[in-house]
Amino acid sequence: MIPKVSLYYPVKKWAAALALPGAFAYAVMTGGSVPTVRALLMFSLVLLAIILDRRGLSIWLVAWAALIVLYFNRKAC
Repeated sequence: MIPKVSLYYPVKKWAAALALPGAFAYAVMTGGSVPTVRALLMFSLVLLAIILDRRGLSIWLVAWAALIVLYFNRKAC
């Protein structure tokens, strides 16, 4: 919207940092079912990669999210 700001400042990183609390709030409001938590983890990892200037989309993203969900769900059984 403002060209000078978008050319000289890392607004993509700012947007990613602001999206993290919003995604977490959505997951809390919807009850935090397993698919919601997995999606939140994957989304958070992508946003973290954007903030760290890394490539965020890979099969490792799915693997890490699945491992975290499985780890926390095994305690419930």
